[in-house]
Amino acid sequence: MNKTTMKHLSCRVLLSVGIGLLCLPAVRASGIHRWVDADGVVHFGDRPPPGVRAETLEQPSRSTASATKQGARPLDEAARRERRRRLLRAFEEERRERALREAEAARRAEQRRRACLQARDNLRSVRQASGLYRLNERGERVFLDREARARAEARAEAEVARYCAD
Repeated sequence: MNKTTMKHLSCRVLLSVGIGLLCLPAVRASGIHRWVDADGVVHFGDRPPPGVRAETLEQPSRSTASATKQGARPLDEAARRERRRRLLRAFEEERRERALREAEAARRAEQRRRACLQARDNLRSVRQASGLYRLNERGERVFLDREARARAEARAEAEVARYCAD
C-alpha cells in the first residue's frame, strides 16, 4: 500500500469511529434497580426486566445529568465513593436478608423433621402395643376398645402424613 491509500484508510477509520460516537444516544443513567424474580432470587441491575416491579436504589440528580451534558466531570471521586457505598450497603442488606431466610427455612425444616420422627414413633407404638389405654379422671387406666384403637391409629397416621409428606 502506498502512503495515499494508507492516509485515506486512516481517515475513513477515524471518520467511522467519530460518526459512531456521535450517533450513540445520550446515555441517561437511571440508577440501580433491585427486583425479585419468580423464584424469590433478588437481582440488581440498571434495567429490570419488563413486567417486574423494581425498586430504584439510587437515582442520579438532575444537576449531575445536566453537568454531564455541558461537559463537566460527571461524578467526582466523593460521589463515586458514595454510590459505591450505597450499592455495597444494598448488597450487604440483601445478603443478610437471604441468610435470615435460609436460617429460618433450616429451622423450620429441622422442626418438621423432628415432628416427623415423633409422629412415626407414635404410629409405631400404637400399632405395636398389645393394649392401648387412657387415664380416667381418677388416674386409672381404661383400655381402649377396637374402635377407639382404630381412631388412635388413624390420628397417628394423619400426623405422619402431615409432618412427613415431601
